[in-house]
Amino acid sequence: MSEVLKGVPVKLGEDREANLFRILVTAVLQTTMQITSDPALFQKLASAFDEKEVNTAFTMIKHGFNPVLVFDGKELQVTPDFMVAHRLYTELREMTSLLAIPLYPVIKKILGKAGEKLPEPNTWPAPKVWGRQKDAIVEYDIYLGGMLGFELIHSSAKTIGMLRSRSHEGESTHDE
Repeated sequence: MSEVLKGVPVKLGEDREANLFRILVTAVLQTTMQITSDPALFQKLASAFDEKEVNTAFTMIKHGFNPVLVFDGKELQVTPDFMVAHRLYTELREMTSLLAIPLYPVIKKILGKAGEKLPEPNTWPAPKVWGRQKDAIVEYDIYLGGMLGFELIHSSAKTIGMLRSRSHEGESTHDE
């Protein structure tokens, strides 16, 4: 897809022209500038965001996913929105932060009329969360509302796994 975008010229003025791929990359980077003023961080992101990520984003859109650009200051990844929460969880014990930029609205806007023909994402994060009750891993449905913006529906709780005993330290923390 990046090759197609590179073949679409865009006039920027009387004597300036760019291609749609460069416009898309610039729009994503401008979103980043709204969040950080660190030039070194911005430069790392600018040098890492290129054809591979754009192609991945379009592939995800084609398959009904909402692509999100995730950047941790070192590595860049395009992932579906529901995987962002999984990544946050796996990095829970590390001192880190992530920059997450939803790509679908940027891509749709940049493409103009052609963007209106993009399929809407039809896969979204399930309104569920896993918690722990003693040694059990429990799945709850979530009601979006209430004082915290969500509430766990305790009546929907179901056990989906058990934690392993401490004698198995170093192994996986839950049954697969």
